[in-house]
Amino acid sequence: MAMTLRLDSEHDAMVEALAKEMKCSKHQAVVNAIALAHEKVTVHEKALSRAREILTTRDKALMERLADA
Repeated sequence: MAMTLRLDSEHDAMVEALAKEMKCSKHQAVVNAIALAHEKVTVHEKALSRAREILTTRDKALMERLADA
């Protein structure tokens, strides 16, 4: 799907530097950055979900005692 990306000069310079560092086009640098950001968010959400699961299962008694303290 085609898309036009409008960047201010500061962000354009960031994409330019990223593309140079990654030895790829600006387009590919943006695509890579999106994929990395998505992975970071996904990993963070999975970690939070796992922590909640632990607190509500394995550490449930401890959390109840802390709530009563």
